[in-house]
Amino acid sequence: MEHKKAGRRRPVELPPDTVVPTASEAERGIASIALNHPEVFLHHISEKNFKVGDIFDPLSHRVCEIILQQQSRNASSEIRVVFEKVRETLPSTEFHQLSDLYTLMPIAAAIGDLVDIVKNTAKRRTLQHVAYETLMAISDSTLQTPELLSDVVMKVEGLSRELAPPKVMDTKALLLNALTRYETGDDESMRIKTGYSAIDNICPIRYGDFVVIGGETKSGKTMLALNIIANLINE
Repeated sequence: MEHKKAGRRRPVELPPDTVVPTASEAERGIASIALNHPEVFLHHISEKNFKVGDIFDPLSHRVCEIILQQQSRNASSEIRVVFEKVRETLPSTEFHQLSDLYTLMPIAAAIGDLVDIVKNTAKRRTLQHVAYETLMAISDSTLQTPELLSDVVMKVEGLSRELAPPKVMDTKALLLNALTRYETGDDESMRIKTGYSAIDNICPIRYGDFVVIGGETKSGKTMLALNIIANLINE
């Protein structure tokens, strides 16, 4: 009787005739779908939070970049228009290269899997680049260890932010909530009476707020702060 080892996952078994595209093939596939189905391309990369910068192949990268620009302007994404724009930055590109890309994979349904392949590969490429730069820095005898570690930490933190971008915040709702809080108060905050009605009405202060008093030298900043403290004590 076989016993499975705890914590180990069973490998995914693919049918014998299944071929998994390489990263380069996946990048070209995405560019092909972008040329054939620009609206589908735009929808999927938005849904999957995919960045065109993750595409390594220069031609595929440029094609996807142009398609995005054209879609944002409601302009034509016809292959000859894209070709002319590609040649602005990649002048050696021949039309047959773009037409080959166009006919490569016009199957829109494949884009989700292709995006996942490219995203995972982009992570590895970025980590390899960070590791390579770190090895080069280690060989530099003039670089101190704290400086080296600080640089590596900054790069890794930057990579973490890219891989897990911050959530989109509803700024308007936050501002409206803050305005309501300062005007009417709530159960979690209490208004502080500074003793100056103008301050209390224009810029009310509540417990937990961090307040900065600014002004020119000798303009009375310290005196104002001391008076507010005295008013709070005597209240």
